[in-house]
Amino acid sequence: MLIRLILMNARLAPSLRSSAPWRRRGQNLTEYALITFLVALGTIGVVGLFGDNLRQLFGTNSESLAGASTAQNGGSAPSADVSKWSIKGSGGSGGNPGGSSNSGGSDTND
Repeated sequence: MLIRLILMNARLAPSLRSSAPWRRRGQNLTEYALITFLVALGTIGVVGLFGDNLRQLFGTNSESLAGASTAQNGGSAPSADVSKWSIKGSGGSGGNPGGSSNSGGSDTND
């Protein structure tokens, strides 16, 4: 009886071994398909939530790349804290909101 089981197992083993890689490949394909589906679903959700903001952002960038002198942001006006900042060399503040210059020299860039 034991010998019969061993012989039967020996006869079935090659067929089981040959089908195992196909099963693994099918499993991998299914996993990749599920991952792709979940990423696509997440992307659709994010675009659905932030679609208008993304459209404005890319529209502004394309206008400035096209050479528009002023690109409309579509956002709110800057806060009072932002208006305190200045570019170094214009007004002597050196870009610091306190107005103090970080160098003792002139404000010109050589």
